[in-house]
Amino acid sequence: MLIVVFASVVAASGLTWWLGSKVRSPEQAAADARAPKASLITAPVEFRELSKTLVTRGHIRVTHERPVEFEAPDVEGRPLVTSMPLRAGQTVREGMVAVEVAQRPVFLLRGRGPMFRNLTVGSQGRDVSQLQAALGRLGYRTYDRPGHFGQSTATAVKRFYQARGYVPSPSGSGKAGSGTGSATSSPSPSQGGSDKGDPQVGMSEVLFLNDLPARVVKVSARLGKKADGTLLSLTDGGLVAEADLTEEEAGRVELGIWATVEFEGMDRRFTGEVVSVKRRAKDKNGNSFAVRVSGGGDSLPLSLRDEEVKVTFKLSGTAEKARVVPMAAIWAHSDGSTYVQTIDKDGTKRQIRVELGMSIDGFVELIGPRGEPREGDLVIVGEGRS
Repeated sequence: MLIVVFASVVAASGLTWWLGSKVRSPEQAAADARAPKASLITAPVEFRELSKTLVTRGHIRVTHERPVEFEAPDVEGRPLVTSMPLRAGQTVREGMVAVEVAQRPVFLLRGRGPMFRNLTVGSQGRDVSQLQAALGRLGYRTYDRPGHFGQSTATAVKRFYQARGYVPSPSGSGKAGSGTGSATSSPSPSQGGSDKGDPQVGMSEVLFLNDLPARVVKVSARLGKKADGTLLSLTDGGLVAEADLTEEEAGRVELGIWATVEFEGMDRRFTGEVVSVKRRAKDKNGNSFAVRVSGGGDSLPLSLRDEEVKVTFKLSGTAEKARVVPMAAIWAHSDGSTYVQTIDKDGTKRQIRVELGMSIDGFVELIGPRGEPREGDLVIVGEGRS
């Protein structure tokens, strides 16, 4: 009986409380229906560059890439690659060996004319002058008159070969000394060659290139394969980012503007300038312009070639960091002057007269006064309701 009485009292008390929570006086009901009190909307003063940007994707490319072509010589045996001393990314300088074919060296020298014949004592012509100039740059001075392959040039050739671990092949029985001349007998495949008789610079043992020093982009020759065609690719430039843009986007990009290049999935980036904007055939995405951004230079390894990147072009903006606020934070007096309202932590509001600079994408640069507002101060941009 006591339990029943107690439960009835508890139930009655709960019912009384519930009914009391649902009852509202007319004054209380009117107060609940009124709009909530307006609250201030604020934004911090930022200190950053104010810029309008264009973001797109692209790839890393090599500038001034050129293939080094080679015609396989007639040798005893087979003209196979027997050694490949160069590697991708390596810097190639004048006098280095590009590859060994049948154990004979193929030297890289600086010059414009091709090596079209074997050269030995008695040879004359511009190709001899080019060889003498290369030997002189490498420290093997010749005293023959320019364009004439005499004993002084022969001595310089021997010293050049020997310093690199080779002996020049002896001249053959053909007439190598004429002004136009034809090739003499093929050089011996022996790496040691012969130190007897006049030395011969075989036309297959020198490649003249005009852009040395250079970096190796890739090596195409393969050990044990025939040495014919492209041996390697070189570049005398660095890496650049090439972005794909539509015609409308390319019209907003000017030569000399700056861009930031970020590598996908890597903590690596560089900043460079636009060096070319060129039209090309449309790709599958409808883009018709290639825009190149320099700045990678020698600081980036050539292994990054063809990597995908994000390219952000800075189309306009402040040259340096500046105080920046939303445009909505700017108020105007009747006399045309402008000001911002700041609010302190204790709720104190202040009006600060300001001068405005560049405005981009809803933000504006404050160019005066220099003192206030400071970075991090809160400025009022409007009122909202909770």
